[in-house]
Amino acid sequence: MELAEILTELGKATEANRKKIKTQAKKIEELEGELWHVAAWRDHYESQSNKRGEAIGRMTNEIAELAQRAASAEKREALYHQRWRHAFALCLNLQAELSKVRNEAAVSPSEGWIEWGGGEMPVAFDTKVDYRKRNGGERRARMAGHLSWRHQESPGDIVAYRIPVDAKLRRMEESNEELSAEVEYLTEQPQVEKAYAAALRDYVRL
Repeated sequence: MELAEILTELGKATEANRKKIKTQAKKIEELEGELWHVAAWRDHYESQSNKRGEAIGRMTNEIAELAQRAASAEKREALYHQRWRHAFALCLNLQAELSKVRNEAAVSPSEGWIEWGGGEMPVAFDTKVDYRKRNGGERRARMAGHLSWRHQESPGDIVAYRIPVDAKLRRMEESNEELSAEVEYLTEQPQVEKAYAAALRDYVRL
């Protein structure tokens, strides 16, 4: 083959190679574009996945906290039941004593006399008492806090006292009202705590 023919053939081959190179370069450019989009989508999904992971972590913590609050409510419910049993028993005893005092009040205006040898005031400050003095004098319905209960070896020393039944009855009725209100509260409150705990448990199970 002559030199001219060889050069012609080489020129044709070179041109063909140039076209192939251009085609391959274009494909590489297209692939790089696709890879860029894939990388962008990958970054997007990784970001979303991280956010979902954080959200799941927050939800897990929330559920644990709600479960703990439900357990606390159940403990309070049990405690209220225990307090209710104690208060109810006290209320029954007080009502029985109250009935007894009411019957006594219908028969006698005062309890029996209690001998007193001096010392600290034996009743509450605002309790009204009847009292006897060493000289035989007697007073009725006086405020205990206004009297001298210590002995001074004088005719005016208090040697005996008693609480009028109507005063005792009044105090007991006040105590009964307070205790009855406490029993009513302790009857209702466990149901509130139980419903609250149940609502939390249901939410946790969702």
